[in-house]
Amino acid sequence: MKLVVEDFDAGLGLARTITDPWYRCQGLSAAAEVAKTEGLVRQLLKEAFGAAAKGVEPNRIVAVSSWPLRILARIGPPDEVERELSRLHEVILKEPHPVRRADALCSIAWSLSEASQKHFLRALDLFLEAALESHGWKRNRNLKDMAVRLTSMGLHDRAKQCVEGIELPKVRRQALREMEKISKKA
Repeated sequence: MKLVVEDFDAGLGLARTITDPWYRCQGLSAAAEVAKTEGLVRQLLKEAFGAAAKGVEPNRIVAVSSWPLRILARIGPPDEVERELSRLHEVILKEPHPVRRADALCSIAWSLSEASQKHFLRALDLFLEAALESHGWKRNRNLKDMAVRLTSMGLHDRAKQCVEGIELPKVRRQALREMEKISKKA
């Protein structure tokens, strides 16, 4: 990622040599982030999504796809973002483990938190649906982190939904403390 900023051609060349789907997707996304033309950005995003799709586990395919999705959401168009979000949702439905499903969808929601509110809220709903079907520390941490993010965005009712889903009282208290700090600064 550092190389692509310092020497774009060398960084892109390196990204394209990576065989691991996860790291190839991240490398190509980093190149797309700094590419100079929209045509090249789109080509790199296509390559990044293609690299992610070569992963074996649905949760890893979807989680790493959050990298190019964040960039796609910035350049649009909205219907293309919607199609990609729907495609990723279909992929994650094949994930049998509810915590893994929720974790990947958390990555997607997080990547869209600076995108249009329509896309972000759709991704958030998909995450919440999956999170509330799962149990465990990772689920609680993701709900806490999302509640804090939602508070910083001024989406207090949605933050409350996340907090209500946290099973461990200690984690719920942590979320409420962090949310209160943000609210006091506002």
